[in-house]
Amino acid sequence: MTGPCLAGVLDPRGGMPHERRAAAAAALEDGEGVAALAEGPLAVAVRGGSLHAGDGTVCALEGAVYNLPEVAAAAGADPAVTSPAALLAVAWRRLDDVLELLRGDFTLLLWDVGAGRGLLATDQLGGRGLVWHRDGARLTFASEPRQLLRLLSRTPEPDRVAVAHWLAVSGMPGDRSLYAGVRRLRAAHLLPLGDPGAQPRRYWQPRYKRPLRASRAELAAGLRERLATAVERRLPEPGQGAVMLSGGLDSATVAGLASRAPEGAGRPRRAYSATFPRHPSVDEGALIERLCDAFGLTGSQAVVSTGSVVAGALPYLDRWGLPPVSPNLFFWQPLLRRAAGDGVRLMIDGEGGDEVFGLSPALIADRVRRGRVRSARGLVLRIPGAEGRPSRGSVRRIMREHGWKAAAPARVHRAARALRGPAAYAPDWFTPATARDFAASDDQAAWKRARGPRWWAHLVEVTTSGMGPALVYDHVRRRALMAGLEPPRHPLVDVDVIEYVLTLPPELAYDPFLSRPLLREAMAGLLPDEVRLRPSKSTFDAVFHESLAGSDLPVVRGLLAEGQAEIGAYADLAVVRERLFERPPPKRPAPLMHWALHTWRMVTAECWLRSLADPAFPARLAEREQLRSADCDLVERAPAA
Repeated sequence: MTGPCLAGVLDPRGGMPHERRAAAAAALEDGEGVAALAEGPLAVAVRGGSLHAGDGTVCALEGAVYNLPEVAAAAGADPAVTSPAALLAVAWRRLDDVLELLRGDFTLLLWDVGAGRGLLATDQLGGRGLVWHRDGARLTFASEPRQLLRLLSRTPEPDRVAVAHWLAVSGMPGDRSLYAGVRRLRAAHLLPLGDPGAQPRRYWQPRYKRPLRASRAELAAGLRERLATAVERRLPEPGQGAVMLSGGLDSATVAGLASRAPEGAGRPRRAYSATFPRHPSVDEGALIERLCDAFGLTGSQAVVSTGSVVAGALPYLDRWGLPPVSPNLFFWQPLLRRAAGDGVRLMIDGEGGDEVFGLSPALIADRVRRGRVRSARGLVLRIPGAEGRPSRGSVRRIMREHGWKAAAPARVHRAARALRGPAAYAPDWFTPATARDFAASDDQAAWKRARGPRWWAHLVEVTTSGMGPALVYDHVRRRALMAGLEPPRHPLVDVDVIEYVLTLPPELAYDPFLSRPLLREAMAGLLPDEVRLRPSKSTFDAVFHESLAGSDLPVVRGLLAEGQAEIGAYADLAVVRERLFERPPPKRPAPLMHWALHTWRMVTAECWLRSLADPAFPARLAEREQLRSADCDLVERAPAA
């Protein structure tokens, strides 16, 4: 299923309107459910969204805007206007700050036919994606790179800088994509239309405010209120939604608040989860059952035994023309297809909670900058997991990284990089050219240039520009679309929630025993305490590592054999071979994690590079190696009476 999407061309050179309209629609693969139009130099098509042309304005909306009544009131518009796109067209004509008012997950096009100007925009936090390409005065744009490529005369070469960051397990630098010249319109950005030289710019940016002065209980209550609103906004029509549930705090928060939503608000009745009985250290089956009982949810579980992470990646690569970020598709895809078969259209989940509610380590740097070194060390002793007894070595390491180094100005980092050279900052298996590309584009100190304290600037960076908006939300959206679902909604990644969190005293996030302590306090009385006060957090690492270091290892070695691998254009294959072929995978957890992440990125990059020359490569590899995506049982359990 292609799912909701948008594509178009802005070309002053013109051409027959019906031909340009047809080309835009063809980029979305078929005509089913596609609305398209051509007005002057603009042609645009949208599926699963809203398209309007009237009163000299074109508006195309893909996604959801959750506060349309508020927008209508601000614009003095009739809230009964026939479509969301028509309402947004009116609001754009009447309001200067319409984009800042919007709350939702969306991609938006607005075009003034008479003035020959307009804009493309994405929502503030990356719930939807958009890529664009400029060739002289011709601008093409689409929701996905694969759709955009259909509007270009040829497939671009790989972007060497972006590939370097992929291999280094980094986010995409700036607005780059893996295709040269194909740029991402980042979250909270707009691209002016009508000026061939215009560049994207931010339309929304959090502004620093002094932390609120209120009791801890009052602040927790304020957080709960905003979270409840964020969840309610994202609930679909009754009977259409479900919740992606683990035994963790974030998804439990979303499920719990959804269960308390007003009648008729589309409360989810089903939950979908993955469990791992063969891996007790990560299995959350008992906690998931406890939550389903507490919230009256029918639980569907993928009970995972084994699987191939490589096999799980290949259909994604074939569908989207991009490598997947996560190695866990091999069990998520059967589970999500089950949800679609059950009649579910949309999932809500707990994505982004770690970043939004986690502590900002840069508060330690703020104390150091004010000369409060003893106070800074006291914060180190309150980092979750420390329990007041970290080793002296751990204290020194944290003070060095998050105290002294984080306190240094950004220019000090630039000078240090220039002095030490790119090899000091890049993986040692990079070629010198790749190391230079990576180091020159890896501006890890950019967040320090924001106005406001370091703790606040760091939190803004990770929530609005970090791995979620840069990579993860795109991946999760594509994962859902592949299964026949609509793009998921992430209630914790909400503008009003984040702006509120940015006004909380940062010390409240520090607790030696529990992460995200204020969120846990806000959920008192709603979540079962065995989940709410659970100190640990499970990951799927054990399953990922077992596959990559076990059944998938011969496939990995075959793909990355020296002299044959396409990543030889970026990596020293002799070093790669020594790491992957002549040594067994590490046994200890931290080295194994490092090995697995870099190996995963290498093998997915290799498959992607080969698919550029041979689009049938992913399917042929799966058949040749007889890769089986997942060995799992799908089971259903009704909530306890």
